[in-house]
Amino acid sequence: MKCLFDDEAGESCVHNIFGNCTGFCAREVKGKSVLLIDGDNSGFPNLALMKISTFYKKQGWQVYLNEAHTTVDKIYASCVFTWNKKKTIARLQSIQAMFPDIEIEKGGYAFSPVTLPLEVDTIMPDYSLYDVDYSVGFTSRGCIRACPFCIVSKNEGTIRPVMDIYKFWNPKHKKMVLLDNNLLASPECSNVLQSLIKEKIKVDFNQGLDIRLVNDENAKLLAKVKAEVLRFSLDSPHVEKDFIKGVETLKRNGMAITKLVVYVLIGYNTTFEQDMERFKILTGFGMAAFPMIFRDYEGNYKVRPTGNTDEIIKKCRMPIGMKLKLMKFYGILKEDKNEDIYAVDVKPFF
Repeated sequence: MKCLFDDEAGESCVHNIFGNCTGFCAREVKGKSVLLIDGDNSGFPNLALMKISTFYKKQGWQVYLNEAHTTVDKIYASCVFTWNKKKTIARLQSIQAMFPDIEIEKGGYAFSPVTLPLEVDTIMPDYSLYDVDYSVGFTSRGCIRACPFCIVSKNEGTIRPVMDIYKFWNPKHKKMVLLDNNLLASPECSNVLQSLIKEKIKVDFNQGLDIRLVNDENAKLLAKVKAEVLRFSLDSPHVEKDFIKGVETLKRNGMAITKLVVYVLIGYNTTFEQDMERFKILTGFGMAAFPMIFRDYEGNYKVRPTGNTDEIIKKCRMPIGMKLKLMKFYGILKEDKNEDIYAVDVKPFF
């Protein structure tokens, strides 16, 4: 069966969001229902599912999130984190048994780097799906870096602007989570920051900012942006000099050091002594260190160090719960197998 949507004003089919058209289009019928499955259930809203929800609701469909119903006409599943893939697949197998005649379309980094069609990707997200009081979105995709421990460049390529904040900002929201992977590298960075300042939006740069790209121009703008914290990283000894330079630039342009949160990659290719050196740099500035434990695309740990971490624990300003996490990581405390102590904290700082 040929998709009827292909014949409308030369537009291409978008109903089969994560794959090729199977001949059944949302534009053909109304009064149907679609089931959306969030494979991560991280407490943070899945942006792709919110956009798919808006698309189908505009066609008059009923949309359900993570709920089993006696009848559904389409099923979409999204899983972002690769370490959640196995449990998501097991869950989808149960759902597939309930609806054997419906193909479950899967997307998200855990399954594939497939992006949403332009018509869906530029649609206003359905924030009621998760009942959140903040807006979420990307103004750019990709990254200029090719860090071996990161999947962004492999899946998205180099940096490129995709939209301004007004495409996904609900004016009723006073807060926003930006998911750009390297906003400071975007050609539209200045315009994005100026829009945030103009609209007085409290923002969380959720994926962090590249300290190596901080300069006087963007530092002045960052100092004016309403933000609880600014996230940066110090992932390698090779960027220590650039990190110090970037922090000094932020300070010189009016940024309070207490607003800086720094993630430190451990368990990848550094030694305990190298990790300590990075922590000492942060301690010298009076900044909090958030150790981030490396896991590969399958969720496996490359290095699981052993030994005493008293020196790290005493000399670093740890957020609540981080001391316990590090102690479990280094084997000081027995790991609770029922607790995902290494889960990435993606919830916004508001």
